[in-house]
Amino acid sequence: MSRHRRKPEEVEEFIIKMLGKHPQGMSIAAIAGRLGLSNSGVAKYLKEMRADGKLTRGAYVSYGRARIAYKLAKPTESTNTKE
Repeated sequence: MSRHRRKPEEVEEFIIKMLGKHPQGMSIAAIAGRLGLSNSGVAKYLKEMRADGKLTRGAYVSYGRARIAYKLAKPTESTNTKE
């Protein structure tokens, strides 16, 4: 099977779709495994997407160990106000 180079937009779109299905967040390793890319390669995409405000990160506990989870950024509270 030949491997083709993915466009950055395709990788970002895949990450957004995947995180949309996992609201609790996902680790770099989990995302990399699903994409078939290296952890360091995925980390670069996540860092850029976080800087653009598309993602947030926080801790979650898995099997007794704290890990970093990346999640989709939520809309600001000001857009969801009820009056």
